[in-house]
Amino acid sequence: MSHTDRRKKRLPLSFSLLYALPVFAAGAPVLAQAAELDAKASKVTVASKASVRSAPKTAAQPVVKKVTVAKKNGATLKSVADTSPKESNSPENVVVTGSALRSGRYNPNPVQTVTAKEIQQTSATTIGDYLQRLPSIGSSGTQNTTQNGGGGMSCADIRNLGSSRVLVLIDGKRMVQTMGNGSSCADLNNIPSDMGESSEILKDGGSELYGADAVAGVINVKLKHNVQGGNVTVRGGITDVGDDRTGKISGHYGFNFDHDKGNISVFGQYMTQGGIMQKNRDYMSNPWSQDTLIGQNPVLGSGYTSSSRIMNDNTGMDVVANANGNGTHPYTSADRYNYGQASSLLSYLQQASLNGDAHYDVNEHLKLYANVQYTHKASSQMMAGMPVSGSVYPSTLSNPLTLPSNAPYYDSSWGDGSYMYRRYAEYGGRENNQASDTYQVTAGAKGKIVGNWEYDVSMGYGTSQTTYNTLNQLNYRKLMQVYGIRQIDPTDASSAVTYDPSVCQQSAGCALANPLQNLTGAAKQYALFNEHNHADYQLRDFNARVHNDKVVKLPYEHGGNIGVAGGIEHRSEQASYHADPLDIS
Repeated sequence: MSHTDRRKKRLPLSFSLLYALPVFAAGAPVLAQAAELDAKASKVTVASKASVRSAPKTAAQPVVKKVTVAKKNGATLKSVADTSPKESNSPENVVVTGSALRSGRYNPNPVQTVTAKEIQQTSATTIGDYLQRLPSIGSSGTQNTTQNGGGGMSCADIRNLGSSRVLVLIDGKRMVQTMGNGSSCADLNNIPSDMGESSEILKDGGSELYGADAVAGVINVKLKHNVQGGNVTVRGGITDVGDDRTGKISGHYGFNFDHDKGNISVFGQYMTQGGIMQKNRDYMSNPWSQDTLIGQNPVLGSGYTSSSRIMNDNTGMDVVANANGNGTHPYTSADRYNYGQASSLLSYLQQASLNGDAHYDVNEHLKLYANVQYTHKASSQMMAGMPVSGSVYPSTLSNPLTLPSNAPYYDSSWGDGSYMYRRYAEYGGRENNQASDTYQVTAGAKGKIVGNWEYDVSMGYGTSQTTYNTLNQLNYRKLMQVYGIRQIDPTDASSAVTYDPSVCQQSAGCALANPLQNLTGAAKQYALFNEHNHADYQLRDFNARVHNDKVVKLPYEHGGNIGVAGGIEHRSEQASYHADPLDIS
């Protein structure tokens, strides 16, 4: 069913059971609040600004707003009929990321909140692109600027501990991940930016509440709820050099029913991001291959030359084939290949999302809620022509690509054991493209048990299916046949080789070629390989929690409340990666 080779792995079924032990929170935040209010002798109640989902008890009057947001050199058009309810002036207790207790005005956890308005006021088109600008987000994650191995995903990293140690939540519930090449992460490209109300970033470890995958921190994306009326937003932009043409249209509509006991909201978004090529930016048009000391000239480009580079460790020889394929010349820095001319700097991205949200309050003891999300995402990146130097373990094909000394194209002055590096630019750039479909459904109930005790029980199911294609690659086995190379011992990658034209002549479609010249015609077509891989990921998550924010009040002046929270989570995750059969052969 699944295949495993040197680059493709299958993750086995994983199952975990996490019990969140009761958490006792002393009333230090409440003490600070009480002391401040007492010192000011003020009886004014201040509403918390760290707002999350809270259904209004009575119908609110619509507020008409006019918002204009600019992106790069583009223009934004937004309808003025924004019928969001007015903010209440009543005191508000909110549940924040990193705690199962409602903290009131003050939160002891280092949580940074980013609102949807703040994202709209920038040129960022995705949540991941915006978060990458924050100091708390590390650089070791996968971003839309990661072209080699990024897989078209945007996976956040906090404090450079890796994206696998960052937990991504949607409304406090786990987000289904996307399976990549041997690893998985929560792809922020699957979250429509216009559907989010705010994003909270817990910059401290949250493993004691969420589990081991939250060691680095937690990102909680809070979606819009209780929408009344409709809204349509159209946005477009382009850079000052005429690329990264971006367009987005989004809309939502919602309404209350049964005397405001329930609400149904529907959201939709379609977005395209045109991408940027490295050659269109001076600082990336000829990239450095390594850091250099002050005063030294940087090393530019790649040592995999577009003409064959022949080396011999015994004699120290290092020559490059002439452009016409006749003869060689000593290798110099001028022969290095500028891969920036054919590589992407920013991925092309296309995203379409549909989201439905509903809740119904039967009474204070039973409040039903459900959320359904679907996202289709397509992305692509360009990379320079494929470099070849030999096989990679566990393959037993020749490594390095050793040239047989008895071949008609072999120069005796090279000495025995010469091998070749080459970037096959004659195929053009490699194109990586990905397409994924992600579904996630969450449903549950919450309410009051008795007194100040409350509960929240939910069940979530999510799945993502992704296809990865890489075009204009080479089949290394067929390339050896084109050059007439046969291993003496096929089971040993370091085996001696000999020239045997029959390995090509006996293979349909194969044509012999000279490795000092570009591949053309039948030989070029025979060695061509387009890779197609598939990945799947499934998540089942049952979550039940109870809490009481006011179990007992501390028995002294300005004493705060002691809260208790406890819960259980039963999570099952399955992931598989199906590699291209030709890629592992």
